[in-house]
Amino acid sequence: MRVGSAIISRSTGDLVIPVSRRINNPDGTFAGVALITLKVDYFTKYFQRFSIGDDGNITLAYNDGTIMARRPEVAGAIGSSIYNGVIFSQLLPKSPMGTALFKSTVDGVERVYSYNAFPELPIVAIAGVDLKTILRPWWAQVIASSIVSIAIFMGLLVFFAALRREINRSLAVELELERVSLQDPLTGLSNRRNFNQTLRQEMNRVARSNQPLALLMLDIDYFKRFNDEYGHVEGDRCIQAIARALAESARRQEDLAARYGGEELVMLLPGCGPAEAEQVAERVRERIWNLEIA
Repeated sequence: MRVGSAIISRSTGDLVIPVSRRINNPDGTFAGVALITLKVDYFTKYFQRFSIGDDGNITLAYNDGTIMARRPEVAGAIGSSIYNGVIFSQLLPKSPMGTALFKSTVDGVERVYSYNAFPELPIVAIAGVDLKTILRPWWAQVIASSIVSIAIFMGLLVFFAALRREINRSLAVELELERVSLQDPLTGLSNRRNFNQTLRQEMNRVARSNQPLALLMLDIDYFKRFNDEYGHVEGDRCIQAIARALAESARRQEDLAARYGGEELVMLLPGCGPAEAEQVAERVRERIWNLEIA
């Protein structure tokens, strides 16, 4: 998963953060990218729920120190770097989370800062309560500030857990849509689109490696007559049964069984020469024969 830098959305004009993930074909080759965007405004509105004093702040930054969201907003802050600040240059190399007192590199205010680097996301969360707020009055404010800091980070932990679930859910939806777009709904085999993509990839591989490639094509004889006599429901069951026989004849992960169209099915056999392809074809024939379809 990759979390990109904040950019201006071309469609809405909002400042957004792109989150992307690679999608692979069944054989592990590149199939595309699933992409979602998160509005920066979503973070700033979420931060407003927390009481951090008059000069407190909450910052989200990438692992390289680039600010992705900040409360309060400071002109030019988003996209600027705090990599040379205390947290990134001194504290993070020693520990992924902690607390320290220092002056901000963005606005020069001295605060007690707590930070947390999230291992599953390339993001560091930082919360700071200004020193004057902590010292006014001393004991009461120390207790209150401690509670505020704890509450902020408990809230951030909950927030990032929810954010992580939302990102994973969105990516899961994208991956499921991608899977459905490559699968024939009747038989569960790969559809013609997936077959054509895989065939092009295998032809390119053959051109590079000079390895064999076999293709089996299967057409169900007299299917229209069968469909007319027994009805479309039985016709669908006939295609599904033969499709299962074809899929079960594939012995290797790289073998691809697909519905080419109508009653036409195909199987792509990378790395198979004529003799091996003939054995697979005979295995398919035997399985279909044993179905005893009327």
